Amino acid sequence: AEGEPDGENDQWFAAMAEKMTHMLHHAGVPLCKGNVMASNPAFRGSLATWKARIDSWVGRTTPEDLLNVDIFFDLLPVHGDLGLGHELFDHAWNIGKSHHALTHHMAANISDPASPFTMFGGFRTENGRLDIKAYGLFAIVAAARVMALSHGIPVHSTRSRLEGLVEREIGNAGDIKAVMAAHSLLLGMMLMQQSRDLDAGLKPTNAVNVDMLDAGQKEALKGALKRISSVASMARGLV
Repeated sequence: AEGEPDGENDQWFAAMAEKMTHMLHHAGVPLCKGNVMASNPAFRGSLATWKARIDSWVGRTTPEDLLNVDIFFDLLPVHGDLGLGHELFDHAWNIGKSHHALTHHMAANISDPASPFTMFGGFRTENGRLDIKAYGLFAIVAAARVMALSHGIPVHSTRSRLEGLVEREIGNAGDIKAVMAAHSLLLGMMLMQQSRDLDAGLKPTNAVNVDMLDAGQKEALKGALKRISSVASMARGLV
């Protein structure tokens, strides 16, 4: 069958994937440490193969299965026959939202961010930098994803998912808007730092140099991190 594992089509895409992933790696997009790449046969296949994989992942609830199926709730095709990608996204979304056990397990799998503050109220930094993703963005993105899935809001961006909750009057609008504001601030600070690092010839990361922030920015950052400290609990309460 067309797209069969190790078939003619699969072998072509395997060679293409190997070349593409290494080109991206040398261009600055590192190889995935978890091997979630098209060069891995487990993440390459026809539309029918992918649908069968998603059905299988949704039916199980191991951490690996949850991580695998999570990816497809963010799927966005960018080249080629876009209809194939949209069909796979719709399939993942429709089957996901109908499995309440899945969304409950996804929500339970999200941890509230660890405290980014020291016992004296300062930032918990490493080499003067604070990991914005670990202390905030990751939990916000994961929480928005599972809440949107649970309530049938099939959009891609974190902000659109949170806006969808507010529009449908799901949860406390004030709390969700506070999370949206925190997300915008954290994302903006991370991107600003990455831009500065690139200009300085440094490898961009998710960590912000807090010493480069003025007093107002530091207070805004502290406020944002405090507001999203229980975002995982919010998700568990709304699925």
